[in-house]
Amino acid sequence: MADLLGEGVEVGLGFSAARSPGSEVHDEIFLDEQGAFRRTTNRAGGIEGGISTGETIVLRAAMKPIATLRTPLGTVDLSSGESVSARFDYWQAAVQTVKDNPVSGTGPGTFAIAYQKVKRPESEMARLVHNDYLEQGSDSGVPGMLAYAIFIVAGLVWSFPQAGRASPAGSDDWQPFAIWLGVLGWSLQGFVEFGLYIPALAWPAFTLLGWLLGRKQPTDGQTSITGPHSSPP
Repeated sequence: MADLLGEGVEVGLGFSAARSPGSEVHDEIFLDEQGAFRRTTNRAGGIEGGISTGETIVLRAAMKPIATLRTPLGTVDLSSGESVSARFDYWQAAVQTVKDNPVSGTGPGTFAIAYQKVKRPESEMARLVHNDYLEQGSDSGVPGMLAYAIFIVAGLVWSFPQAGRASPAGSDDWQPFAIWLGVLGWSLQGFVEFGLYIPALAWPAFTLLGWLLGRKQPTDGQTSITGPHSSPP
């Protein structure tokens, strides 16, 4: 209930009861004209010991403002411990580097030098762009960025028809499709991370992509070089 209502819920006097003496908190009991037990006050909000006293139940809830703001708030990436807003600074610096050096970039592994020149004083320092595609542009210019992007896209497109293709036994083989989805996820993560520069991620990704490409089978109308050959008439 606390998550739904916000910051707090109180019954009767609620939190103010902790700051008041007992004489100003308890509700005295008396018998009314019909012989029923009543209270002279209703400071308990109609509930005492989890049971209704017969008085009006009074509940109040305090709700915090909604989290949607015109000015965004800072946050932190739990996986890296870095400020999420800092990544926009990295990407902006990389784009500026590509604009200044569109043909050859500034050289492999030099983003930190270029970023140091354009980063704001309050921004965090970084050695990588946190975007594999912009990293290629910063290091190798537009040609390098396009070459890497085309290689990834072409590899995924070329290997996709092999996923889900019927196996030689005649049953659908979904294992390649699952592997293709994993490689696709790695390539998409490259827009916000530097998986290309983590060998434990990049090497398996390229290995699996090569395996998918190596499974290419002849299309309809083509003769398989591995299938049985008919003897000449």
